[in-house]
Amino acid sequence: MPYVFDDLDYDKEILNETLNVFTIEQIIGYLETSVDMGLLNMKYIKVKYNL
Repeated sequence: MPYVFDDLDYDKEILNETLNVFTIEQIIGYLETSVDMGLLNMKYIKVKYNL
């Protein structure tokens, strides 16, 4: 599994960079949107195929 170790091999400069992460509001919004889109697609399939 050398490719796994290669993915974990970072330069020192990269390790000291400021980490950019999503806010909790962005994560919650993404999850809500994903669930809504999933439900819409499931409803569409249900109607389309009379399930």
